[in-house]
Amino acid sequence: MRRSHRQSTLSLCASGLLLALACNPMTVRADTVVFRDDFSQRLDWSQPDPGVTVTLDHGVLLMSNRDARLQNTSIKHSFLMTGALNYRVSTEIAFTQVDGQDAYAGIELISPSGDAIGFFIAPKSRVIASSHWSHEAWAKAPLASQGVEAIKLERGAVNSLVVESNNGAFSVFVNEVLVGSTKAIDFAPSAIALRGGDVFEARFGALQVTETTPDTRLTRYQLMALVPGQMQLAFDDFTSYSGLSKLMSLTKDKNDRPEWYETFDNAIGRVQIDGARKRMLLEAKTESRGVSNTISSWAPLAYAGVSVNARLNLLKLAEADDCAGIMVEGRQSTDGERDLLFGCVNQTQAMLKFFNSNTGEWALLQAATLVVPRPASVHLRLVINDEQLLLFVDGRLHATGKKPQGFRYHAPGVKIDPAQAVEVLEFQATEI
Repeated sequence: MRRSHRQSTLSLCASGLLLALACNPMTVRADTVVFRDDFSQRLDWSQPDPGVTVTLDHGVLLMSNRDARLQNTSIKHSFLMTGALNYRVSTEIAFTQVDGQDAYAGIELISPSGDAIGFFIAPKSRVIASSHWSHEAWAKAPLASQGVEAIKLERGAVNSLVVESNNGAFSVFVNEVLVGSTKAIDFAPSAIALRGGDVFEARFGALQVTETTPDTRLTRYQLMALVPGQMQLAFDDFTSYSGLSKLMSLTKDKNDRPEWYETFDNAIGRVQIDGARKRMLLEAKTESRGVSNTISSWAPLAYAGVSVNARLNLLKLAEADDCAGIMVEGRQSTDGERDLLFGCVNQTQAMLKFFNSNTGEWALLQAATLVVPRPASVHLRLVINDEQLLLFVDGRLHATGKKPQGFRYHAPGVKIDPAQAVEVLEFQATEI
């Protein structure tokens, strides 16, 4: 028997750690519909591939592909969902024509960085298939399949498809029967696609995305103050000349090695602490040099990981590859050498960058489209957890990456690329 979809906020609030998480209205909106299409009218879906037809037909969406060369075709639609919530996706699929041996249809969830995971019904092979696109490569996302006899194979028969995310692991139900599950995958979708392949015609019924319960893994990173046993490593609310104001460093061109502990030059830019207004101004005045500022008094030990977050007013922000945000210096064995992790935003993207002091080069680890573009202010959180990097923008997970091999914490800070200006309202580094 399939378990119930619903779990009350009251029952969550009675369970230890989840008390603070589930009862926080900023985090949990249990069983809240964040996207729905009943196909009564055409919403702003993306255009299908040439040769594929998508039409509305009396409360269903009819997708048809007559070109056997098109093994993957889809339309997608974006939505907004809190990054630290679990969710459920549901639709109905009826195949009215199946000519291709590998014909399939289903749903695909897409992250801001372009990563995706899909769940599909393949009627001829009588399987539920899944695929995971991660960091520009296909990764295995096998389903521990069972109960595939639940699939209705008759032409026109309606199959309900439900996918539930629970702390990163997905459970897949067909016609209310659990037919498969995956291992946990860090995934915070911002778009959904209806996807099909080979020669087929299928009808999609009402589609819905619903937030359910807290994703305790992501909530732990999103709401560090609620985690018992944490240690605050650094904090500055800029009420005085302390913390971040103790050390400033400047960088030349973007691909140059950062020049740590340089003398400040007002012709290049400025760092100004405004205790009355409780903020720090960083301004890079030229097109060739950025400005950064780090805490010199922070002495990290052998922590499993750290979370660094800052609230920024974005006064002047680039539109291209340049960006502004949080950085963490890494100590190399050679004296004076510093690697640099940079979690940042510009007007349209969130990015994870890495400066390798051995090569003197910057590398883009991951870039993602901002869920809310052209922000005036943001709350950034860069999490370095074991071998993983996670970048949250306003509580939503936007980009993930692998921690560069051998990276060792040295000092946290903030950084802006050339010809930009930001105000830092609050800065915090915390052990995780």
